[in-house]
Amino acid sequence: MIKLHTFHLSTNGRKVHMALEEAKAAYEISPVNLMKGEQKNPEYLKLNPNGKVPTLVDDGVVMWESIAILLYLAEKFPAANLLPSAAAERARAFQWLVWQPTTFGAPASTLFRQMRFTPEDKRDQKVIEQARTEVNKNAEILMGGLQGRDYLAGT
Repeated sequence: MIKLHTFHLSTNGRKVHMALEEAKAAYEISPVNLMKGEQKNPEYLKLNPNGKVPTLVDDGVVMWESIAILLYLAEKFPAANLLPSAAAERARAFQWLVWQPTTFGAPASTLFRQMRFTPEDKRDQKVIEQARTEVNKNAEILMGGLQGRDYLAGT
């Protein structure tokens, strides 16, 4: 059975969790409490030397990095149609898969950390405003990608 090591607030863990649900895969969640530093435990670091979530373990295959895991799941569960089959639509899906962590995720993560985990008196308002501006711009790009369609890629 597939085991997903993740933290409930991790957006990267959530997207893998959603893919497992979409694929109707048999899996179990193994919680990794980032707030307690469990991702730095030696036994977890054996699975994921980066000390991050998510990590997926599937019959001896150990995967980390959410995009790599999503691509693995798309190939493992072809009937789930997690990726389009047409080349142009597939390339568009890859484009959004790369865009999310590199362009959208970085400022969103910065904003989340500042607003959720940084004490109010230690928050950097300049960093918050810059991240908020980038998140808003990226949200517009995302909405443009969804214009007239239900999915960013495919049908």
